[in-house]
Amino acid sequence: MERPLLERFHKRYEVDTKTGCWNWTAHMTHHGYGFIRINGKRTIASRASYMIHKGEIPEKYYVCHHCDNPKCVNPEHLFAGSPQENQQDAKAKGRTKKRGQHMIGRTTPTCRKVSDEDVKQIRYRYKNGEAQTAIGKDFNVSQTAISKIILKKSYSEVS
Repeated sequence: MERPLLERFHKRYEVDTKTGCWNWTAHMTHHGYGFIRINGKRTIASRASYMIHKGEIPEKYYVCHHCDNPKCVNPEHLFAGSPQENQQDAKAKGRTKKRGQHMIGRTTPTCRKVSDEDVKQIRYRYKNGEAQTAIGKDFNVSQTAISKIILKKSYSEVS
């Protein structure tokens, strides 16, 4: 039998005393968002937090972060926003791209997961024959993210 949602939820984050963020420590998507199962359905952890602490999310609305930290599930850092409000928030925080541009380096969701030192390690390990999927598992990122780092499509500024 599955433990109650509240009990499961409150065991899966750590509080960052500097930022006030409640950083999710359990399962993560490849974009850096936490998730939890509710009634057998995979739910983004920030949405779960919003529902637990603030109530229902309006239909077709996003749960956005004031703190711009996808791992954060602190309900005080979350707000419900329409698709338009979500886009405006992303644009104001510099997370959008113009047609034809590609997100690189610090602007990619992966950059929240790997440091410059990690990038150097990734390239070193690949150069020494290690498989991209194995490296990705160690850094909790996808094989595609590893490939982009190796090919310098992301983190091109790190040598």
